[in-house]
Amino acid sequence: MKFRYKKFNGILRPVIPITLENARKEVRYEVLVDSGADLCLFDADIITADGMSIIWATKFLGFSLKERVTGIDSVWKIVKQAEEFNQKVFLLGAEQSVIKKVAEIFKNKFPNLHLVGYHNGYFEKDKDVIALIKRCHTDILLVGMGFSFQEKWICKYKKILNVPVIMGIGGSFDVIAGKLIRAPLWVQKIGMEWFFRLVQEPKRLWKRYLITNTMFVYKVMKTKLTSKG
Repeated sequence: MKFRYKKFNGILRPVIPITLENARKEVRYEVLVDSGADLCLFDADIITADGMSIIWATKFLGFSLKERVTGIDSVWKIVKQAEEFNQKVFLLGAEQSVIKKVAEIFKNKFPNLHLVGYHNGYFEKDKDVIALIKRCHTDILLVGMGFSFQEKWICKYKKILNVPVIMGIGGSFDVIAGKLIRAPLWVQKIGMEWFFRLVQEPKRLWKRYLITNTMFVYKVMKTKLTSKG
């Protein structure tokens, strides 16, 4: 994933401000039950398919997406490109220990990265965090506060923030910091990454996945049958 840049006052910036979001089957369920999440998700300029179930569903329904684009893979590519183009990056989300470790990892891996700041995702006053992001003259804001809270937060404040690139990345910070382990590539390819995550966080995720998997299959089948009619 690459962005086109032009120089404004000697600084490289994206040609147009963009907001990116990632869609998975559980995100789709949240959209179904939360109209606010629906509006905010589809308010994004770019929505990527983060999940093999989305890819399989599109093929089943007769229109195929080119490939899966995961949030965490996009984060690494965007940060690498930010270093290349000297873009100012701000990290927002996760626990303080996690986001601090992510910042350290990025600085070690990308020594020339212009990481202007970071803040945990547990704050009471939005205006203070917004002011901090604006003071840093942020070019790329990575927001990892979980769906659908992060989508609503981005949707509500993106015009005030006036950041060229804002991306909602869910729990990517936890994975990058090593708090959670990412599924092996072969597990990802067979579409069982959700189960790998469930094993790591059964108490938090069992109900969520039971509902989302069932609802996702139901909606795909209903769409297929409806389209035939």
